[in-house]
Amino acid sequence: MLHATPPAEPDMPAPAPDALTPAPGALAAMPQSSSAAQTPAAGAPEHKRTGQAPQPAPFCLASACLCGLACRWDGRAAPLERLVELYRQGLALAVCPEVDGGLPVPRMPCELRGGRALSRDGRDLTPQFTAGAAQALQLAREHNIRLAVLKERSPSCGGTEIYDGSFSGRRVPGKGITAALLEAHGIRVVNEDGFAALLP
Repeated sequence: MLHATPPAEPDMPAPAPDALTPAPGALAAMPQSSSAAQTPAAGAPEHKRTGQAPQPAPFCLASACLCGLACRWDGRAAPLERLVELYRQGLALAVCPEVDGGLPVPRMPCELRGGRALSRDGRDLTPQFTAGAAQALQLAREHNIRLAVLKERSPSCGGTEIYDGSFSGRRVPGKGITAALLEAHGIRVVNEDGFAALLP
């Protein structure tokens, strides 16, 4: 599964212009406080007992490619600068339902046709798409998240528009598999433009 939260190291290098790919094992624990000899009172908050600052609570799910992770079908990212910042701050949880459902990067492009996720070479990959969607929903529930910022026109993440299944580039109104599942469970889905409209 993709890293839902960003690496914890304070000196994490800045992302490349078109991708931010956390290194394996980058979610290592923060260093112990040098004042470990002090023993806070029993029942103190976790950050008081460990000497670490409390971690911020994420407020949204976000398509991992929008967070700068190179996970699109073509192996690229589609970063939104503000969303990359929120991801790095731990305020956005990155999800790529297709990768989380077991598909590789890069992969054959897929489009929806008759409610099924079909690859350009004719394979029915609906089980992988639905498995990844279920993981996204579970993550949202675990963190009590009610907002998802998802990539428009994706067969997983499209919120208002998707490709028509002919692989001709024609767009039609519709929802991706993950977007539809999240909305069915009361989670608000916005695309890139909708996210920009939410910003102050």
